[in-house]
Amino acid sequence: MVAIYDNEAAKGRPIYCTFTESNGFSEGGTGWWENPLLYASVDGVSGSWAAIVPNTLTGGIKAITFYNSV
Repeated sequence: MVAIYDNEAAKGRPIYCTFTESNGFSEGGTGWWENPLLYASVDGVSGSWAAIVPNTLTGGIKAITFYNSV
């Protein structure tokens, strides 16, 4: 699991959370998550991940944390 934050302490509610690949799950169908510029580089590629960062986040991303369930 990956979480990105708008503060250096990585506290409070994250801006975005996602999982790392390869999770063995295929989305199938079509949708915004299958952006051709990104999807093939992430889906099923071990250790890869992607996030959508809001344009209104003026302070930017300050921390990225990785969580392991093992």
